[in-house]
Amino acid sequence: MVLVYITNASMSLIVKSLRNKNKFTRDYIVSNIFDDLREDKIFTQSDLNDIFNTHELQDIYNMKMLLKDFQNLLESISGNKDIVTQYVNSENLKYAFTVKAPAYHKMSSCEWMKKNFYNIEIPKNCLSVEKNEIKVREWIKKNEQLLFDELNAKFIKDFECPEGLKKIDLKNSGATTQDNYIVGLYQERAKKNRLQLRFLLDSELGSKISRYKFAPIYKVENIVKYEKDASLHNPIIDFHSAKTEMKEILLDFYKNKYNTDLSFEKSILDSIGFNKCRACSRTIIEL
Repeated sequence: MVLVYITNASMSLIVKSLRNKNKFTRDYIVSNIFDDLREDKIFTQSDLNDIFNTHELQDIYNMKMLLKDFQNLLESISGNKDIVTQYVNSENLKYAFTVKAPAYHKMSSCEWMKKNFYNIEIPKNCLSVEKNEIKVREWIKKNEQLLFDELNAKFIKDFECPEGLKKIDLKNSGATTQDNYIVGLYQERAKKNRLQLRFLLDSELGSKISRYKFAPIYKVENIVKYEKDASLHNPIIDFHSAKTEMKEILLDFYKNKYNTDLSFEKSILDSIGFNKCRACSRTIIEL
């Protein structure tokens, strides 16, 4: 068995590519996730149901099972071959620059594991037959010498699109080790996070916040933009920020429990569409 390493970003990509691939019910997924959380007595089964939509619960479940037993997870779903390739191809429909297949690394210290992801997202609702993705990409290539704000202003004018382009610049933290997980600090962070979420949902504005609690994170900006009640703007943002943090807390919990360094069997990653990292492969050859 040959173990290789992937980044947090690559793991997130796998999780997203697995969405809707299994047919488990929401109740089953919540119960399965809670089985691991029960001992800590911090997050409850009701918290999971109250806070996450079904897609988010699927992501958390797949994240857990990926870290626990990736091979078994793949065997439990249909259409499990080339899932990453299919997902990357679908993502390329919305980005200006081609997204390449993710890579695995032979060394957990490979410097490319911390390489940022940069791209420009094209707003779908501004596209038409005449002004399609291909023409936008050609236009961006022609104007790529401009700073992003200048590029975006010109795009809004030339394509008559008020929504504009969206700059994507995500840090990649690489894999983490168990040294980053301290039980006492994890519990303190989890308790504080749950308290914030419950406070927001149980407050006087809780019923109004609940109207938006299952909204995907990418829609929050527009929700706040069009919500006429200004008193809800900050609470909605605070709730979704806390929900994002809760997902990060659960990720740390499952990584510590099942796979601290994000190491996986090379053949499994090959089968779903990963490439090998040229940088650390070249380094090993040179050594």
